[in-house]
Amino acid sequence: MYFPPFFLIFQPFSQNTYYPLHWPVFRSKWLGMPGHTTSMSYPTSGIVFGNMLANPGRIPAFKFQSRRDSVDWRRFSAIDVERVARELDVTTLQENIASVTFCNLDSEKCPHCQQPIDPVLLKVLKMAQLTIEYLLHSQEYLTASLALQEEQLQATQEELKRTKQELDKQAEELKGVKEESRRRKKMIATQQLLLQAGTNNYHKCQLCDKAFMNYSYLQAHMQRRHTEASEAGEYGAELFSFIQAAKVIAVHCHPASSLRVGKTYLLTPQKR
Repeated sequence: MYFPPFFLIFQPFSQNTYYPLHWPVFRSKWLGMPGHTTSMSYPTSGIVFGNMLANPGRIPAFKFQSRRDSVDWRRFSAIDVERVARELDVTTLQENIASVTFCNLDSEKCPHCQQPIDPVLLKVLKMAQLTIEYLLHSQEYLTASLALQEEQLQATQEELKRTKQELDKQAEELKGVKEESRRRKKMIATQQLLLQAGTNNYHKCQLCDKAFMNYSYLQAHMQRRHTEASEAGEYGAELFSFIQAAKVIAVHCHPASSLRVGKTYLLTPQKR
């Protein structure tokens, strides 16, 4: 017949995980285990174990507790140890772990001969009690550390999630900035081409510092900004055309007649 190791019998484990019962935060996990519907607390152990949650980052001071409880022989006589080992009845172990660990065996005597317990056997039982108590202490500490690590892991995961969201947001913003940068680069390149093309092909106004891409813009500018100069230019152009025509006539006519024609035109007021 298979007997589990002694330390496994007295440990409230489920799938290699320890579940203490006197802390409400872990009770739900223990109650969720198969075959566990009750809870208990170890006598006076909350003072020692409770300090672990306050600062689980370091190993708290440990001190063995005194044994004052008497042995409930009637209760232990009703337990079938073979069945407990065979069926892995951890519920029974959990119900009796405090009684086994913290009972006082110094004054116990054999119910048949009323002789004290064998000193060597008593020493073995006390060593077992101290071992169980120290294992409970270690398991409580590990459970508190595990709970803290789970909280830190959850906080880290939340921070990682927020960081990823921020990175995604920044990536979208960077994408928009790149698109705007490409658009502006194209605009600047187009303006540079226009400036280079206009350097050698422009029409400058003779009356101000403005220049225009084509002659029609220059004419519109002259008519809008320099009206008098524009009309004088038209009159001068007409005069120049008339003088040229008079010179042509003078070739075939008497020079005196061409001179009279020129003087007559100059002295005659012209309608504009």
